[in-house]
Amino acid sequence: MIPAGWSDNGHTLTAPNGIPVILGFRDYVRAHPWDTNNWPLAPEAGIPQLELSNPTLGGGTQQLFRWKMLGWTKERGVFEEWLGAELYVVRQVLASLKTPPTDLVALLTTLLAATEQVSGQIEAALKELQPTP
Repeated sequence: MIPAGWSDNGHTLTAPNGIPVILGFRDYVRAHPWDTNNWPLAPEAGIPQLELSNPTLGGGTQQLFRWKMLGWTKERGVFEEWLGAELYVVRQVLASLKTPPTDLVALLTTLLAATEQVSGQIEAALKELQPTP
């Protein structure tokens, strides 16, 4: 079955947003009830750890959709990953950061500016120490 509004050329299933679904993920989408609005967010990609929430899975191939996450490993084939469990762990990791990411950017910008200022002062001091011809 091809979700309404999607196209399939026999090798590539393409969502209305133009992102392709190929190989085993294509077969999975076509063989299972799939909401037409559950578009992929990006093409499939190989990643070293499929789920932070389940390290035993290890690496494989993954494709994120608006409402689902499909994974593939040699041992398991294509399967629906536990999106809720993964989101929960990711939120815990983000909450455990002492500095929120936006503050981190501000901190790094300040450090860079301070480094540039100190670098200029060191350069000036080195010039003063050099003998004049």
